[in-house]
Amino acid sequence: TTWHGLAVTTMAMAGRGVKVDPITTAEYPTPAKRPANSVLDTARIETVYGLRLPPWQEGLRRGVARLLSPV
Repeated sequence: TTWHGLAVTTMAMAGRGVKVDPITTAEYPTPAKRPANSVLDTARIETVYGLRLPPWQEGLRRGVARLLSPV
């Protein structure tokens, strides 16, 4: 996904009716240079350790649920 997709999905999972506007990298200047394409490839961890990571949406769902749950 994109950073925009992550933000939209996070807000939806948190039950927030927040509009998230997409912007370009140029519109969000940071001191650090960012790669144009930084897709996370999990093939090596699967090959070396036999670990198959769940889809990012599942990890996000668990993280949002944990953040929103009472302590």
